[in-house]
Amino acid sequence: MYCRDSFYLLTILVYLRTCQRPERSRGWYWLSIVLFACALLSKSMSISLPVVLLILDIYPLRRLDGSTGWWSEPARRVYVEKIPFALLAAAIAAVTLRAQLQMSHIAALDQVGLVARLAISGYSLTFYLWKMIVP
Repeated sequence: MYCRDSFYLLTILVYLRTCQRPERSRGWYWLSIVLFACALLSKSMSISLPVVLLILDIYPLRRLDGSTGWWSEPARRVYVEKIPFALLAAAIAAVTLRAQLQMSHIAALDQVGLVARLAISGYSLTFYLWKMIVP
């Protein structure tokens, strides 16, 4: 396993620890944010983690549930605790987008048309799906 993936998984484990003991979880919560920042710095694809944490809050943690209400006071607290994660993810997304736009090998839309881009995307999708089945 690569180190960059370890930060992602460590963030999830520490977040689960945070949810396990809510009364003494302040330090664990901030540690999960620091680990998330490390995950983002090592691999920008870690921006999906806030969504993963929300999914974990729905199932198996059951901190967000339709029976207790999606906008009740406990649910709002769950959403608020995701704000630092979302802000870090948005910042890294902006930096990544800016870096990609400044790279010279990305062609402008007038150089490679929309149809060609769709064809490239379709090819990439089928290629990687095929490689997942037959490496």
